[in-house]
Amino acid sequence: MHKSMKFLLNEKTKTHIPKIITTLSILLVFFIGTFALQNTHILTPQINIAWDSTSLNSEEKSNEIITEAEVWDDNKINILITGMWWGSHDAPNLTDTIILASIHKLYKTISLLSIPRDLWVGYDETNTGKINEIYRREAKKNESPAEGMQALEKKVSEITGESIDYYANIDFNGFTEVVDALEWVEITLEKQFVDYSFPDGEWWHRTFVLRKGTWTLDGETALNYARSRHSTSDFDRSLRQQQILSAIKTKVSQTSFLGSPKKIKAFYDIFKEYVFTDVELSDILELSYLAKEIKDYEVIPHNINDSCFYGSNTCAAGWFLYVPEREYFDGRSVLLINGSDITDLSDYSWITSYMDLVFNYPLFYSEKIQVNIFNATGINNLASAYTNEAIKYGFSLPSKNSIGNTKKPYEKSIIYYNNIDINSNTISTLKWFFSWSFKETPTPLYSTDPNTKIEIILGDDYQESFNF
Repeated sequence: MHKSMKFLLNEKTKTHIPKIITTLSILLVFFIGTFALQNTHILTPQINIAWDSTSLNSEEKSNEIITEAEVWDDNKINILITGMWWGSHDAPNLTDTIILASIHKLYKTISLLSIPRDLWVGYDETNTGKINEIYRREAKKNESPAEGMQALEKKVSEITGESIDYYANIDFNGFTEVVDALEWVEITLEKQFVDYSFPDGEWWHRTFVLRKGTWTLDGETALNYARSRHSTSDFDRSLRQQQILSAIKTKVSQTSFLGSPKKIKAFYDIFKEYVFTDVELSDILELSYLAKEIKDYEVIPHNINDSCFYGSNTCAAGWFLYVPEREYFDGRSVLLINGSDITDLSDYSWITSYMDLVFNYPLFYSEKIQVNIFNATGINNLASAYTNEAIKYGFSLPSKNSIGNTKKPYEKSIIYYNNIDINSNTISTLKWFFSWSFKETPTPLYSTDPNTKIEIILGDDYQESFNF
């Protein structure tokens, strides 16, 4: 898949500038702005892309045994997006932003997973360190930026269980110029954002504040908001980055700048200067066409985090990490995956289970169908324990009245559903987790909220047939 390490226009390609340059400008925003491509109707790509499930059983594969994983991979395009300061910086070439973006061709979704820069991983059989150092280490050792990106691809693929088709390495200066080329992007804050220790560029600090409400941000302000380190956690920072990316996508979809030759040229110049990628021209056309079909609300953000540390009651989806004692890592603050320690960093089974859902069942997260859990055994706090696991995987449980007891004992666990199709994405996902019986009811049986669609009843066999 990696045939060219950097997209360069040859003389033949230059004869097609009107179409190609538009696509290149789209691709730039596509990478930096989570595929911000609503206006690609001006393209006429000579590519046939099958959107329905019949494409999974083509004649070419009729005599082959097709595994479930192959079906998934055939319907996804995975792109590793990294952001860093290139050479002109006091800490250059550290991939402080690492996002795995997955376009699902069948479901027409984009799933975004942010991987924290402080995740401690094995580089090889003897060396370990933070994941954000892999690119710099391997690029310098092999005198090849491409090999640096390929090494990072390999590690991200190992952690997530996902194969990666392409990479795009973006200089943060390019991010700023993209927003400025758009003139501004808009975000809405539910609460005030403040960083009292934001670097002022002169070895000192200043206060950076965005109050609650809707803001239009220029490039520098958008980058400051996305990269602020002292306001909240790195996990919140990853979500802010995704918020800005989505804002770019929305701005592109609401404007007609792609009809302006001046704007197109500006984006092409930014692309050439600030994006290092292995995507080829034919693939650019396909990616542009795919992304055009994806609505804003089908761009689904995810991260992995340590939100449930020390018994916190604010657990969030993706809490598969913890912070170990610094003394084992030369005083450095790092993150480890639950179940691993300094002697064994290679067990990614919990993460890959979560990634299985994130990338292969994306509509489960966009449906957000409410799930309640009830204990039908004599074991205390069983529903509460299951709720924590369900939240970890991204189940939609309300903060109140989402768990309880049935009073009536159940020998067999069962899942009740009402006013929802048995073939819905949420039900399909639950079947991935549980091989228990599913039974339709006209209304919820145990929930106080009449809008509850799904009730998981934990019976005496609760330990059998589940993937938590």
